[in-house]
Amino acid sequence: PNMFANVKITSRPATGIVAIPREALIPSGEGYRVVKVTEENHYKPVKVEVGIKTASAVQILKGLEAGEKVVLSGQFLIDSESNLQASFQRMSQ
Repeated sequence: PNMFANVKITSRPATGIVAIPREALIPSGEGYRVVKVTEENHYKPVKVEVGIKTASAVQILKGLEAGEKVVLSGQFLIDSESNLQASFQRMSQ
């Protein structure tokens, strides 16, 4: 008690990290997902494992590779449509 210390923490910038903007992340009951752009006008929801989160970005540990594109705006609509289409397919089988 009543003790103080001056601490200086230094580190090197991390390399090889995959990070996405925080608004691209979709929380779900089973973890997190993002909507990945597979080709022009084609999208796929992908489960991801997240690491460190900042105010503007999220580290992706598993589920995405560097250079892959994700949807930043309207992903909830695409994800909802994807779930709806999957439900219709299950009903018709």
